[in-house]
Amino acid sequence: MATTKQEHMDFERGKKLLETGNYEGAVRFFQKLAEENDNDSLIIFYLGLSYFLLGEKETANSLWMSVLLASEDFDRDCDVLLAILNEQGVRLLQRRQWLLALSVYLQIAELIAEEENPKPEWGVYYYNLAYNYERLGNINSAILFYQKSIDINPNLIDAYNNLGNIYFSLNQLEDAESIYRRAIQVNPYHSGSRFNLLLTLKHMGRNQEAVQLAEETSQLFPDDFIWHLQRHLYLPIIYTTTEEISYYRNRFSEGLDYLINSLNLATEERKRNALQAICNHTNFYLAYQGFNDVDLQKKYGKLVTTITRANYPKWFEKRNPAAGGKIRLGFVTGASSNRAKWLLKWIENLDKSTFDIYIYTIEEVSQDMAEKFTRVADCYYCIPEDLEKVCQRIYEDKLDILTYAEIGMLPQTIVMGSMRLAPIQCATIGHPLTTGLENIDYYISRELMEAENAQYHYSEKLILLPNIGMVLEKPNIPNFSKSRKDFNLEEDRVVYLCSQMLFKYLPQHDYIFPAIASQVANAQFVFLETYPGLTEIFKKRLEKAFCDYKLNWAEYCVFLPFLPSGDYLQLNLLCDVFLDSIAWSGDNTTREAIACGLPVVTLPGEFMRSRHSYGILKQIGVTETIASSLPEYIEIAAKLGKDKQWRQEVKQKIIQNHHRLYNDLECVKALAEFYRQARFYPRRVRDEDE
Repeated sequence: MATTKQEHMDFERGKKLLETGNYEGAVRFFQKLAEENDNDSLIIFYLGLSYFLLGEKETANSLWMSVLLASEDFDRDCDVLLAILNEQGVRLLQRRQWLLALSVYLQIAELIAEEENPKPEWGVYYYNLAYNYERLGNINSAILFYQKSIDINPNLIDAYNNLGNIYFSLNQLEDAESIYRRAIQVNPYHSGSRFNLLLTLKHMGRNQEAVQLAEETSQLFPDDFIWHLQRHLYLPIIYTTTEEISYYRNRFSEGLDYLINSLNLATEERKRNALQAICNHTNFYLAYQGFNDVDLQKKYGKLVTTITRANYPKWFEKRNPAAGGKIRLGFVTGASSNRAKWLLKWIENLDKSTFDIYIYTIEEVSQDMAEKFTRVADCYYCIPEDLEKVCQRIYEDKLDILTYAEIGMLPQTIVMGSMRLAPIQCATIGHPLTTGLENIDYYISRELMEAENAQYHYSEKLILLPNIGMVLEKPNIPNFSKSRKDFNLEEDRVVYLCSQMLFKYLPQHDYIFPAIASQVANAQFVFLETYPGLTEIFKKRLEKAFCDYKLNWAEYCVFLPFLPSGDYLQLNLLCDVFLDSIAWSGDNTTREAIACGLPVVTLPGEFMRSRHSYGILKQIGVTETIASSLPEYIEIAAKLGKDKQWRQEVKQKIIQNHHRLYNDLECVKALAEFYRQARFYPRRVRDEDE
């Protein structure tokens, strides 16, 4: 199969046609080239590939077999064909052409399926097939072929890693841990497997092991900043005691000071490494400790900004909004369905004669969601997991104002928000916490959910939208189709729904459940499970709290697995009272409870994240169940349990008033007015504002 220089040039022309997707042109080209070169076997392989990509698989197989059956060295020529197919398959995977790529890899699998002695390099083919299945959502097939790729080639570290990631996503953490540890045995220097093992240990509640792994790995990779972040800024998901909260908070604060003082960006390699690290790190769980995080957020923001400024100085240059014309308004979001709902409502109700709307999603979105964003925007871009590309797109769009829907939920949002991609930059309610970033000018919040001194919780200038700051549609509540028995609940019990993520419940508040149970003998509390290890930590906390009241927690508490939306709403309909979590209040869950007519007991705290339910209840004028202290919270919850008539009165009032939550456009009017005013003030002046 030796080729001359001219033949090589011809091949490159033909391959270019394949690369650009011009498969009909490739067929004509390779057909002519084959005729000119006495049906050279390599040309025939490419001709067959061209037919294959056009969907003419029988023609392709006939051409390939004509070469292989006539070959003097079948194995050699078969390996050449496999390499050609894999090259094309990789190209299709890179372009996210999943279905066409799948057909290529299934063809490869068919060619090698009957071989009794598979070659190690074939493991890559099965790995690519597994990856293809994973991207298409066929998880069982992905698991099967990742395992097959490992069986054929035990050195394929990425196969272990991806297989572990699937087990993690399926909540099979023991299997994930086992796979990651096998990967580390094969290659102790594979940072990705170590990182994923750390996340697995964290989600199993094995915090000391996770910290130890971070410390060991930071010594193994002393120049890799991600491991210094993990070592010094590690935060558990759920805590066993209040003392543990204090320990990790102090550890975080000291570690952050160390990272700021020891940061070394002397070389281009160090700059890029630090950038990659912050693109994979967020302090998401810091806010769940229940304290004012503004100072720590500002320190972390300073660290991030130092790194991004060193990498992208041009994206820090001062920019001014346009002097006239329509306001060019941009929104950045990760596009999770819950966040997208309220963001879409904001955007679709903005006056298109005043604003040009640009939307940028930085995660992959469903086709349905992409169509919705396209419908409400003048320009919509989906640029997943590509920091430089999305930043350049925003920069070139010359926006007047850029709003980030949820800075802090995704690491990339923190990195982007640290730069000056638009003259005026805002954060808002997708993550209810200050960003701490000097280049975020405003935080757009909700009037009914902020305390009087709320400005001191933010590094940004605080903007308050009227009421609860959202335009909501009335949800579709199903008719009763299930009974309490379906959820392992007893008919003669007063059922309190406690459906927040378990990490929202802090140890110092565990006693409220047995305190209520001591007054309501037939109380039953319903919680939703999370990762098994974390659920077990919370159960042990409940056991201790109930024991202090000389009660058996298992007689009062029920844990349910994750519920689909319809079943979750059925559960709301079957419960008697909704108990809000105290340090981090419910928002979506509270609105769903209200829509189902469920009385909500809440205790507003100092920060917006603890005042969601308070704001919702104020909006509908049901304030009887808003407590001003923990004892009053317990008193209200107990009274609702014991006094059925009062409970029914509260329920009826909710049913009569909850329409006030829906289709409230006042927030959008205020938002539009803020954007119009902000255009003339491209920089905040905090001293004057305060």
